[in-house]
Amino acid sequence: MTPPHFSFFIFHFSLRSIPLFLLLTALSSQAVPPTIDSLFPPGAQRGTPITIKVEGKFDPWPPQAWADSPTIHLKPTTAPSKIEVQIDKECPVGPHVVRLYNADGSSSPKLFVVSDEREILEAEPNDEPTKAQSVSALPVTINGQLEKSGDVDCYSLHLDAGQRLVASLQGRRLGSPMDPMLHLLAPDGIEVAFAHDGLGLDPLLAFSAPKSADYVVRVSAFAYPPAADVKLTGGKNDFYRLHLTTGPCARFTAPAAVQRGQKADLTLVGSNLASPHLPADATTLAPDQRRLVLTTPSPDGFLPLEVSDVPQLLDTDVRNSDKPLPPLTAPIVITGRLLNSTEEARFTLAAKKGEVLRFSVRAGALYSPLDAVLRIEDADHKPL
Repeated sequence: MTPPHFSFFIFHFSLRSIPLFLLLTALSSQAVPPTIDSLFPPGAQRGTPITIKVEGKFDPWPPQAWADSPTIHLKPTTAPSKIEVQIDKECPVGPHVVRLYNADGSSSPKLFVVSDEREILEAEPNDEPTKAQSVSALPVTINGQLEKSGDVDCYSLHLDAGQRLVASLQGRRLGSPMDPMLHLLAPDGIEVAFAHDGLGLDPLLAFSAPKSADYVVRVSAFAYPPAADVKLTGGKNDFYRLHLTTGPCARFTAPAAVQRGQKADLTLVGSNLASPHLPADATTLAPDQRRLVLTTPSPDGFLPLEVSDVPQLLDTDVRNSDKPLPPLTAPIVITGRLLNSTEEARFTLAAKKGEVLRFSVRAGALYSPLDAVLRIEDADHKPL
């Protein structure tokens, strides 16, 4: 079901000619469209029916509900704030948009994430490592909440020696007002790994177990935007999705985009990847489509792939080496990696006098930790 179409207009008049009591009456009789502050759980496995709770304002209940995909079916119940959700097995994996609406307007959009792996709910009490919620099988996504100020959630899992755990959390990216952290504790309570960022403000942690043991993953957060008093936060809208896996997990693709009208064999970069290749097909896209969502083992269960109108190359194919390479010609996009702190990537570009060229490096937008520096030199390597 699609939201109803609303027509708006502006009618200008002078307040001076209207009695004050009439203006007050008009304002008090204005209807209010529904609002959504949060959804819990903020996602689910496709093919699985669930009931979600909506925090916000909606008078009267129930409003109408809408999702951006016809494979997501939303049915508000007679119980206040509860919506039954049925996700078809054909539903695309990744983020989707949900809205509530009534005759008076529509809510702002809220993210709802569809996955292709097992999902569970947090179970309290789990504030201390000794009371950690046991996680029996991986991979899994845990839908949880830091429900009060200073709240901490702990999850216990077993790792065999040599197993590599990848733990990632969606919190800020869901719209939760928090800056989350992940701590990994050994059986003796000593911290062996920590992550504060990695996917924007959301943390990504990778750890190889030196020995077989039960480890504890601890979730906590600071308030975002930051407050003057620095302390652990929590509240009714501080929801998160914690993904835990010892299986394949891709962080990036190389190249990081595909040219419109072309097919590409992408190389996955990440952890525990037995088969690092993934095909991408951009031959049948709509003219305005700027992104593909690839279902693949990754922290979120999918990887976004940009669609570009210019050729895509890898730096390993075109970087300058001892053997001179022909100059590149613009427009072009190059995906590259710097493997250590002293490495530089240098490219030779052909240009004509008076020609206007635009150079840009995007790293943080791809969730890369690189803070890049771009230098343009002439043929004699003098900075321009």
